[in-house]
Amino acid sequence: MKSYWKINVVICLLLLAMSYYYFSYLAVNVPDNYALIVNIVSIPFLFGMLGGVCLRGRLFERILYVLPIPIITVILLVGDPYYPGLKYILTGPLLLFFVTGVGAGYLLIHQAVRLLRRC
Repeated sequence: MKSYWKINVVICLLLLAMSYYYFSYLAVNVPDNYALIVNIVSIPFLFGMLGGVCLRGRLFERILYVLPIPIITVILLVGDPYYPGLKYILTGPLLLFFVTGVGAGYLLIHQAVRLLRRC
């Protein structure tokens, strides 16, 4: 079995850069009505799904590569001075949806491979 750690590290760095850019600059433009669903559920799920599709290895390895991304992103972000610990509380849901997205991306790839093998 090949070791894909180099390509996985590059993909994780790209995901980290995309996540940091989104939460630093683009998340503030989401309307308040949809901000919770988009910023806490949808975007982390999509980033995790992208990681699940692009990373190589078994599901457990992919999850291990993706786990530090939301943690590092939250640490790098500037917090709200009125709610100093809020950004650390939001790390839990971000981790949950990142990992769920990785599982969904992994299953998507494996279902596509199974369908292509049948043809």
